[in-house]
Amino acid sequence: INLLKKINLENKFKKLGVSIDNVKELKNVMRNDSIKIIQIPFNILDWRWRKNNLLERVNKKNKKIYVRSVLLQGLLVNDKKKWPISLKKYYKKTQKDINFFVKQFNRLNALDLCIAYVKSRKNIHKIIIGVDNINQLVTLSHLFKRKNLNKKQINLIEKKFQYHQQKILTPGKW
Repeated sequence: INLLKKINLENKFKKLGVSIDNVKELKNVMRNDSIKIIQIPFNILDWRWRKNNLLERVNKKNKKIYVRSVLLQGLLVNDKKKWPISLKKYYKKTQKDINFFVKQFNRLNALDLCIAYVKSRKNIHKIIIGVDNINQLVTLSHLFKRKNLNKKQINLIEKKFQYHQQKILTPGKW
Protein backbone atom coordinates (compact mmCIF):
# COMPACT_ATOMS: atom_id res chain seq x y z
CA ILE A 1 0.00 0.00 0.00
CA ASN A 2 2.85 2.39 0.72
CA LEU A 3 4.19 1.88 -2.80
CA LEU A 4 0.74 2.61 -4.24
CA LYS A 5 0.47 5.77 -2.14
CA LYS A 6 3.87 6.87 -3.47
CA ILE A 7 2.78 6.23 -7.07
CA ASN A 8 -0.41 8.13 -6.41
CA LEU A 9 1.60 11.21 -5.51
CA GLU A 10 2.28 11.35 -9.25
CA ASN A 11 -1.51 11.34 -9.86
CA LYS A 12 -1.43 8.02 -11.71
CA PHE A 13 -4.86 7.03 -10.38
CA LYS A 14 -7.80 8.73 -8.68
CA LYS A 15 -8.55 6.34 -5.83
CA LEU A 16 -6.76 3.51 -4.10
CA GLY A 17 -8.77 0.31 -3.67
CA VAL A 18 -8.33 -3.23 -2.45
CA SER A 19 -10.07 -6.53 -2.97
CA ILE A 20 -10.65 -8.50 0.21
CA ASP A 21 -12.26 -11.79 1.16
CA ASN A 22 -13.26 -11.65 4.81
CA VAL A 23 -14.42 -9.47 7.68
CA LYS A 24 -11.01 -9.44 9.38
CA GLU A 25 -9.45 -7.93 6.27
CA LEU A 26 -12.27 -5.40 6.06
CA LYS A 27 -11.68 -4.23 9.60
CA ASN A 28 -7.97 -3.74 8.86
CA VAL A 29 -8.71 -1.83 5.63
CA MET A 30 -11.22 0.43 7.37
CA ARG A 31 -8.40 1.84 9.48
CA ASN A 32 -6.43 2.94 6.41
CA ASP A 33 -7.56 6.39 5.25
CA SER A 34 -5.74 6.04 1.92
CA ILE A 35 -8.00 3.21 0.75
CA LYS A 36 -11.19 4.60 -0.76
CA ILE A 37 -12.64 1.56 -2.58
CA ILE A 38 -13.14 -1.88 -1.06
CA GLN A 39 -14.20 -4.82 -3.20
CA ILE A 40 -15.87 -7.71 -1.36
CA PRO A 41 -17.65 -10.95 -2.26
CA PHE A 42 -21.35 -10.33 -1.60
CA ASN A 43 -24.46 -12.33 -2.42
CA ILE A 44 -27.84 -13.40 -1.13
CA LEU A 45 -26.34 -16.10 1.13
CA ASP A 46 -23.45 -14.09 2.56
CA TRP A 47 -24.38 -13.00 6.05
CA ARG A 48 -20.84 -12.04 7.12
CA TRP A 49 -21.01 -8.46 5.81
CA ARG A 50 -24.40 -7.79 7.41
CA LYS A 51 -23.16 -8.41 10.93
CA ASN A 52 -22.51 -5.36 13.10
CA ASN A 53 -23.60 -2.96 10.33
CA LEU A 54 -20.22 -3.36 8.66
CA LEU A 55 -21.20 -1.86 5.30
CA GLU A 56 -22.77 1.15 6.97
CA ARG A 57 -19.60 1.67 8.99
CA VAL A 58 -17.49 1.52 5.83
CA ASN A 59 -19.63 4.19 4.19
CA LYS A 60 -19.34 6.46 7.21
CA LYS A 61 -15.57 6.38 6.63
CA ASN A 62 -16.12 7.76 3.10
CA LYS A 63 -15.16 4.50 1.45
CA LYS A 64 -17.02 2.88 -1.45
CA ILE A 65 -18.08 -0.76 -1.54
CA TYR A 66 -17.82 -2.66 -4.82
CA VAL A 67 -19.15 -6.21 -4.81
CA ARG A 68 -18.23 -9.33 -6.72
CA SER A 69 -19.31 -12.98 -6.52
CA VAL A 70 -22.96 -11.92 -6.69
CA LEU A 71 -23.84 -15.37 -8.04
CA LEU A 72 -21.24 -17.14 -5.91
CA GLN A 73 -19.28 -18.16 -9.00
CA GLY A 74 -22.51 -19.35 -10.61
CA LEU A 75 -23.44 -21.65 -7.74
CA LEU A 76 -26.69 -19.80 -6.99
CA VAL A 77 -28.06 -20.21 -10.51
CA ASN A 78 -26.59 -23.56 -11.59
CA ASP A 79 -28.16 -26.99 -11.35
CA LYS A 80 -26.86 -29.62 -8.97
CA LYS A 81 -24.53 -31.18 -11.57
CA LYS A 82 -22.40 -28.04 -11.55
CA TRP A 83 -22.09 -27.81 -7.77
CA PRO A 84 -18.80 -28.98 -6.26
CA ILE A 85 -19.09 -32.45 -4.71
CA SER A 86 -18.24 -31.06 -1.27
CA LEU A 87 -21.30 -28.76 -1.41
CA LYS A 88 -23.94 -30.99 -3.00
CA LYS A 89 -25.50 -31.68 0.41
CA TYR A 90 -26.47 -27.98 0.62
CA TYR A 91 -28.00 -27.81 -2.86
CA LYS A 92 -31.58 -28.93 -2.18
CA LYS A 93 -32.25 -26.58 0.75
CA THR A 94 -30.49 -23.62 -0.85
CA GLN A 95 -32.40 -23.98 -4.11
CA LYS A 96 -35.69 -24.57 -2.28
CA ASP A 97 -35.24 -21.33 -0.33
CA ILE A 98 -34.17 -19.32 -3.38
CA ASN A 99 -37.08 -20.65 -5.43
CA PHE A 100 -39.48 -19.82 -2.60
CA PHE A 101 -38.40 -16.17 -2.75
CA VAL A 102 -38.48 -16.13 -6.56
CA LYS A 103 -42.18 -17.06 -6.40
CA GLN A 104 -42.98 -14.99 -3.32
CA PHE A 105 -41.53 -11.78 -4.78
CA ASN A 106 -42.66 -12.40 -8.36
CA ARG A 107 -39.12 -12.55 -9.74
CA LEU A 108 -38.30 -14.15 -13.08
CA ASN A 109 -35.81 -16.71 -11.77
CA ALA A 110 -32.92 -17.20 -9.34
CA LEU A 111 -30.68 -14.91 -11.39
CA ASP A 112 -33.24 -12.11 -11.19
CA LEU A 113 -33.63 -12.59 -7.43
CA CYS A 114 -29.87 -12.60 -6.79
CA ILE A 115 -29.32 -9.46 -8.87
CA ALA A 116 -32.32 -7.68 -7.32
CA TYR A 117 -31.11 -8.48 -3.82
CA VAL A 118 -27.64 -7.07 -4.34
CA LYS A 119 -28.72 -3.96 -6.25
CA SER A 120 -31.38 -3.24 -3.61
CA ARG A 121 -28.87 -3.14 -0.79
CA LYS A 122 -27.88 0.26 0.48
CA ASN A 123 -24.20 1.02 0.85
CA ILE A 124 -23.17 -0.89 -2.27
CA HIS A 125 -21.81 1.44 -4.92
CA LYS A 126 -20.84 -0.89 -7.80
CA ILE A 127 -21.58 -4.47 -8.79
CA ILE A 128 -19.01 -6.48 -10.75
CA ILE A 129 -20.26 -9.47 -12.73
CA GLY A 130 -18.37 -11.48 -15.31
CA VAL A 131 -20.03 -12.72 -18.47
CA ASP A 132 -19.06 -15.39 -20.99
CA ASN A 133 -20.96 -14.01 -23.97
CA ILE A 134 -23.09 -11.17 -25.31
CA ASN A 135 -26.35 -12.98 -24.47
CA GLN A 136 -25.44 -13.02 -20.79
CA LEU A 137 -24.61 -9.33 -20.95
CA VAL A 138 -27.98 -8.52 -22.57
CA THR A 139 -29.82 -10.61 -19.96
CA LEU A 140 -28.03 -8.84 -17.11
CA SER A 141 -28.78 -5.47 -18.68
CA HIS A 142 -32.50 -6.28 -18.63
CA LEU A 143 -32.38 -7.59 -15.07
CA PHE A 144 -30.66 -4.48 -13.80
CA LYS A 145 -33.59 -2.44 -15.11
CA ARG A 146 -36.12 -4.45 -13.11
CA LYS A 147 -37.61 -3.22 -9.87
CA ASN A 148 -35.52 -3.45 -6.71
CA LEU A 149 -36.62 -5.43 -3.69
CA ASN A 150 -38.22 -3.46 -0.89
CA LYS A 151 -36.96 -3.35 2.69
CA LYS A 152 -39.45 -5.97 3.89
CA GLN A 153 -38.36 -8.39 1.16
CA ILE A 154 -34.69 -7.80 1.94
CA ASN A 155 -35.36 -8.46 5.64
CA LEU A 156 -37.16 -11.74 4.87
CA ILE A 157 -34.26 -12.92 2.72
CA GLU A 158 -31.69 -11.94 5.30
CA LYS A 159 -33.59 -13.67 8.08
CA LYS A 160 -33.74 -16.89 6.04
CA PHE A 161 -30.10 -16.81 4.91
CA GLN A 162 -28.43 -15.65 8.07
CA TYR A 163 -26.34 -18.69 8.91
CA HIS A 164 -25.18 -20.48 5.78
CA GLN A 165 -22.03 -22.48 6.22
CA GLN A 166 -18.92 -20.39 5.67
CA LYS A 167 -17.65 -23.25 3.50
CA ILE A 168 -20.29 -22.32 0.89
CA LEU A 169 -19.40 -18.64 1.05
CA THR A 170 -15.71 -19.16 0.34
CA PRO A 171 -15.01 -20.69 -3.09
CA GLY A 172 -11.39 -21.28 -2.13
CA LYS A 173 -12.60 -23.86 0.40
CA TRP A 174 -14.70 -25.84 -2.08
